[in-house]
Amino acid sequence: MPVAFTAVKTQDQISVGLNQHILFDHVVLNEGNAFHSQTGVFTAPVSGIYQFQAMVMARPQGHSFHATITHNGVNIVKMDGENGYDHSTGAVVIRVQAGEDVWVRNVDWVTGNIVGYSHCSFSGFLLWEA
Repeated sequence: MPVAFTAVKTQDQISVGLNQHILFDHVVLNEGNAFHSQTGVFTAPVSGIYQFQAMVMARPQGHSFHATITHNGVNIVKMDGENGYDHSTGAVVIRVQAGEDVWVRNVDWVTGNIVGYSHCSFSGFLLWEA
């Protein structure tokens, strides 16, 4: 079963709360229909080894930003940047069971301001079923 998605953020997301999902509203590809743009969550349709990558760009906000690729509530890889229009990218290869979730969220700061205009993306794909 082919599983792959790419989504980008077209709208700024202002005052993203602590542990709040970063939303990627424009779906470019969604083979397997496992990515949900309304929540920013990918739900694995089959168990296997997956690769995920996210790129986040913060708006100037007076402090650095921190985000993570999160698997079932556990932070896997952190992305951060200094104050200003700073990009950060994270990538990971992990085992995900069918029905488990992966998403990108704001961490460490009470609020974050994330740039839209397709400067941010979240993608993933199934390498092999396991």
